[in-house]
This record gives sequence, C-alpha cells and structure tokens, in this order.
Amino acid sequence: RGNERRVRGNGPNVRDNNHVFTVSSWTEGRRMAVEERWDGSEGSLRRPLMHGQRTGRRDESPLREVVVDVHTTEPNEPSSTYPGYTNEPMMGDADATMRRLDARPSFSAADFGFEEPPPVPNWKFWDKADEEEKHDPKKVPVAPLADRPVPDGPKFHYRLTRMMRLADEGKGKVKVVRYKEAKLLREGFLYLWQGTIFESKFLWQQVGFMFFVASIVAGFTWLVADRTHLSLETAQSLSTISETLSTIVAFILGLYLQKTVDIWWELRHGTIQKLMNTVDNMCMRMSIYFPGTGSNDVMARKTILRYGLLSIALLFKEAREIDAWTEEEREQLGVDDLSDLVVDGMLTNSEKELLEDCGGKSQMVWVWISSLFTKWCLDGRLPDPLNNQEMMLKYCEDARNAIGTILAQLNMQFPLSYTHTVVLMTKMMLLAVAVESGFSAGVAISLGKYAHLAPPITFLIILPLIYQGLIDIKEHISNPFRDDSTDYCFKMFHARITSECRDFFKAGSNPPYGRPAVLPPQLLERQITSAFYD
Repeated sequence: RGNERRVRGNGPNVRDNNHVFTVSSWTEGRRMAVEERWDGSEGSLRRPLMHGQRTGRRDESPLREVVVDVHTTEPNEPSSTYPGYTNEPMMGDADATMRRLDARPSFSAADFGFEEPPPVPNWKFWDKADEEEKHDPKKVPVAPLADRPVPDGPKFHYRLTRMMRLADEGKGKVKVVRYKEAKLLREGFLYLWQGTIFESKFLWQQVGFMFFVASIVAGFTWLVADRTHLSLETAQSLSTISETLSTIVAFILGLYLQKTVDIWWELRHGTIQKLMNTVDNMCMRMSIYFPGTGSNDVMARKTILRYGLLSIALLFKEAREIDAWTEEEREQLGVDDLSDLVVDGMLTNSEKELLEDCGGKSQMVWVWISSLFTKWCLDGRLPDPLNNQEMMLKYCEDARNAIGTILAQLNMQFPLSYTHTVVLMTKMMLLAVAVESGFSAGVAISLGKYAHLAPPITFLIILPLIYQGLIDIKEHISNPFRDDSTDYCFKMFHARITSECRDFFKAGSNPPYGRPAVLPPQLLERQITSAFYD
C-alpha cells in the first residue's frame, strides 16, 4: 500500500537461513520498518531495519511474510510496486494475495530502473561490534566508494581497528589498506602490532638469543670478577667495539634498505599504476565507441574490462610464483590453479584451457586484447580504424612492457655477496652488543652496583628490534605481491578498477546532454596497387 513492499518468506528479497531472514531489497542505505508476521503467533514484530540486517526469530513458527515500509523513496521510483501491478491494497483472501505475488516469482532492481546493490559484507568492529551496530549503524566500517566490493567480483570485506582499515580476503589473508598516520605519530605506536615488525617471530627469537648470550657472558664474568679485579671502567672501554660496528652497519644498512624502498615505490606508483591506468583508459574509450545498451556493445565493454582485470590477477600469480621453491609451496600459493579466476568471473573455462602450461599468462591476455581490437577495426566497429588500432596496440604494448618490468624487478635481486656482507655485519654487531652487555652486567653484579644493569638490558632489547627489524622490512617489501599483511591487496585493486570503469560505461551510455553519440561503422579502405597482383 503506497510505499509498502510485501514479500514472501522465501521470496527473492528475503533469504532463509534457519528461520532467520535477511531483507536485501534494492533500498540500500535507507531505513526501513519491517513487520514480521509469523504463523501461529499473536501479533507482529515491527522494528526499524537497515539494508542487509537480519530479522528476528519468533519461536519455531514459520515466517508467513515480511512487510517492508520504505520511509524514503527515489525521485524516479515507479508508480507501481512491481512492473505490471498496481498499488491497490493487498487485502482480502490471503491465498489470492500470495498467488498474485507468485505470478512474478523473480524480479530484480533492474525492473525498477536501478542497479543491483552491492552485497553487504560481513563487517565487524574492533570492539563490541554487535552492540555498536545495534545502537549506532553509522559506525559500520566503510571504505571509499571506488574500493568497495563489487557484487560479481572477488569476495572480501573491510574491518576496522583503532588504527587501521583492513581488507579481509578470507582464508586468513588480511591486508592493511590504510592506517591513521596522525594517530600513529602520537600515541598509536604504543599499541599497534599488526603489520609492524613486532609480528615477526624471528625478531623476538633474536632478542631471546641475545639475552641468552649475554646471560652466559654475565655469569662467566661474575665468576672471575673477584680474581681479575674487573671494574666498570674496563667494561666501558669495550663499548668502543660495538659503537664502531654500529656506526658502520647503520650507514650500509640505510643504503641497502633505501634502494629496496625505492624499488617498492616504483612498483606501486610506476609500473602497477601504469598498468591499471591502461585498463582505465581503454575502458574509457570503450564507453565512447560502444555506448549502446544492446548485447553487442555491453559484451564488448565487459570483455575489455574483464581481460584487463584478468591480466592483473595473473600478474599476482606469476609474482608469487617467483618465491615458490617447491611444488608444495606452488600449491599453497595457487600459482598453477586458475579455477579461482573462473569463480570470480574473470576467466571462462575455454580461456582457462588456452592459458594452462603457459609461462607468460598475464602478457598473453594483452595479445587477446590486441587481436580483438584488430577484429573490431576490420568489422568497422571503431571510428578511424587505422589510427584507433594503432592507439589500442600502443596501449597493449605499454601494458605488456609494464608487466615485463615488474617481473624483471622482482626476479632481479641484489648481488649475493652484497646482501651476505650486509647481513653478516649486522649479525656480528648484534653479537658484539650481546657480549658487551653481558660483560657489563656481570661486572655490575659482582660489584653490587645494580643500577648499572639498565643500559645493557636496554641495548639488548632496542638494538635487535631496530637492526633485525630493518632487515625484515627489506625482505617483506622485496615482493609485495604475496599474502603478508602489508602486501598489495589485489581484491581491492579489482574493486577499484571495476567501479571506475563501470562508472565510465554509465557516463558514456547516459550523458547529461541526452542520447549518447553513436558513431557509424567505418570500414578500412586500402589502395590496391600493381604489386598486389604480383
């Protein structure tokens, strides 16, 4: 009645899950009043409900119907509740009413002129999630519109902590996609753990090993201190060894890490961004050349977008393959399994067979794109066919070059002798600190000056955290395509590119000036010379 939506318990807008139903109509983001009517129970339960939230449960009674009262409507909302129906009161015989609803068993938001809403992820909060959601729905974790999951793409959802926005990709893979830098620079560093060097188990093993060495040295020093007449001045004189090594190592390790950070930055903002920009630019051209709503234009736009996303997905697999040392690791990383790309809609079964046992899968896709554009040029589907084909081939060459550069950077390591020297000097410096700290602690204990234990204990904690932490950072960022918490999140990249390109398609099909400009077919014209007959 009016703006009332009435759907059956097992209808398309209500999903049954053990008698707990989820309302997921096209009224995303708008508050609704839901009236649950249960057979065998007296009265109804009426309460406000947001899109995607679950209704309650009334004993074991089967749900007869759910009435959704939409408090706000879109300006272009159709006058009737469903296409082909009027807004006459749904009163009288209940069976007759249900038969009328069953006359159209399936419908979607497209019937109303709207796009399907994205699925509501299983978002959670860092503290008292359910209670906060019930009392303040505005605290639901969000992300930029372009980065939110798309309905037909890889599944993931966002989570919030006090410091970070996390992308949960499933199977225990959680990526840090954004952190609150202002809070980190103030007090956030005190309780931040995920995504930092503190996650490294070996780092704490290194600290424990240094305390173990220092304890042995301290015990031995304490045993011989009385007979050798050791003093604190003797212990302080040994500090010059670790200080000298620390200065040299800090300089060399700084250069070593700086070069790795530069490569990481170039990977993200140079080559990968260039690859994603190429996909965006090609889709922007597709929105102009194929603006129609017919199946041919829609399929052409979707194919180019799908192939672009497929190339990036295959690039991630090839990058992970570099650090797969055994067949077991290859299986764990999924570098040979393309079935997940079929499930996510980026690859068809026939295309999967073409890519199997190929080493350059991500680059092969750009050959498909080049061939497809050539076909469209020959079919007269593109304006100015010769120049457009040349432009599109240039796009494909740039994308292939970007992929080749990325894989070359990941495969090319620092010289082994250089890396071995840096690591060896770092370990020797930490060992010298452990011996010196143990000696100083043993002398202080033998003399009963326990206040002098503070400096060696501090060095044993801080120095391995800094120097071993820097080495760990270098290893983590050397290949950011893996599944560490600070690595690139492909599923977020996929969502961003898909959202941007679909907005391009929408803008090309519905320009503000009216009907989109549709270019007429233009066939290739070539001059036939006498050489042709030879």
